[in-house]
Amino acid sequence: MENYFQKFIQKPTKADYIKKPVAIHTEDTFYDICKKYIPASLKQTKLFSEYFKSQKNSYVTSKKIYAFVKTYIKYREDQKGFEEIRFPNKLWKDKVGDCEDFTIFCSSILCNLSISHTIRMADYGKGWQHIYIKVGNTVLDPVQEMFNYEDKGKYLDYEIKTIGLGKLPVSLYSAREKFIMKLWENFQSDGVAFRKELKTNTLPTPNVESLVDYIKQYLGVTSSYLPAEEKVMIIEGRKTTVKFPERIKVILENTTVTFDPETLILLVIKIGGSEAFKPTAPSKKENRLRKQLVSFQKALQKI
Repeated sequence: MENYFQKFIQKPTKADYIKKPVAIHTEDTFYDICKKYIPASLKQTKLFSEYFKSQKNSYVTSKKIYAFVKTYIKYREDQKGFEEIRFPNKLWKDKVGDCEDFTIFCSSILCNLSISHTIRMADYGKGWQHIYIKVGNTVLDPVQEMFNYEDKGKYLDYEIKTIGLGKLPVSLYSAREKFIMKLWENFQSDGVAFRKELKTNTLPTPNVESLVDYIKQYLGVTSSYLPAEEKVMIIEGRKTTVKFPERIKVILENTTVTFDPETLILLVIKIGGSEAFKPTAPSKKENRLRKQLVSFQKALQKI
């Protein structure tokens, strides 16, 4: 059975293991796990997560995840004085980890299955010392010898909410996802339409190149225009000519985003789910302005 799971998880790289001195403030590590390490782990468990999918309810899924970790991975404390973080690929290779590694692993699976949950850090009287997951009222903590059990203590919670299949939790959006969704909000405000049959969207500007100024004006970030081109690339050992459409390259903090603005909707659906491209209801201010415009137009007709 262990060999069966091997095909779903890749070999770890150096980036899949972090070893650093224990943080002075444990809360720093807690928020790193919630905001950085879990998002970075989603791709590593994407295929693997399907094994845990249950048609019944999140309780059954949580129990299945708990049983898997208890069966294949042993609990081992970090080296004294150090914080060791194992991402899923590394955790599976080593077959050992602590509560932080278990939490990253289990949470990434839940995220890929679009199951909302809470990351909980606990203080049992000696400071923050344990971390695990709550799925609704169900406790998912492979450190415990019993499923759905937690010790009493003081808690610090971080909620990860997912609504709809294929939708990335808003609390886990990276700078890239935040930019894409914000750009789409602006597109919608300017009347951009989704051409479903072509799987493309219209643009709020006359052409792709003019989007550079649009992005600068409305989102305040620097971008550049990349014209359509053909490149010879090696794909599966063969030289292949690949055609690239007109694209926009955006420079964000610590990352860049290159995309085809006429298929932006496909990225939006991948990040925010199919409901993300539905028109948003106009605000009270927008309705008021529309009424004023209609009144102004009627007044002009009487002149």
